[in-house]
Amino acid sequence: MAAPGGAFSNCTTYDPPGSCLGSSTFYRCSAPSAAIIAEQQREVDRLLLARESTCSQSPMSQACADLTQWYGAARERLEQLRAQARRCL
Repeated sequence: MAAPGGAFSNCTTYDPPGSCLGSSTFYRCSAPSAAIIAEQQREVDRLLLARESTCSQSPMSQACADLTQWYGAARERLEQLRAQARRCL
């Protein structure tokens, strides 16, 4: 039986009219593949190189600011993917 939040419930105890009194809840784990994590790591590496190159030449430029923001977002996404994978181990 489906339960809120992607969890599944398995009824273990019923009352006489047949209503569930006790259940075990378990969660389906959906981890990102190693290929997805590797692809995100390549994106982080690519953005880091672009940021270092751009910011070393023009640290106050909009391009440097944009690359810094994109790099931070890509690193955050990579960490989210890694954390999600760890939860499924």
